[in-house]
Amino acid sequence: MRAHRIDLNQLVLRQRTLRGAQNISTAWDILGTSCEMPVLLGPVGIAGRLKYADNDH
Repeated sequence: MRAHRIDLNQLVLRQRTLRGAQNISTAWDILGTSCEMPVLLGPVGIAGRLKYADNDH
């Protein structure tokens, strides 16, 4: 364990900022529809049909 700690203390991480990312776009087209933000919803219609075992909800 001591050897691991010595090795970790010698490790140096250099922080870098994101470079070359001035003109990034998150827009996309799916099935002919354009979207500015990549937001999708999965199948959520079943959520209203869930039944709880204790019938409290």
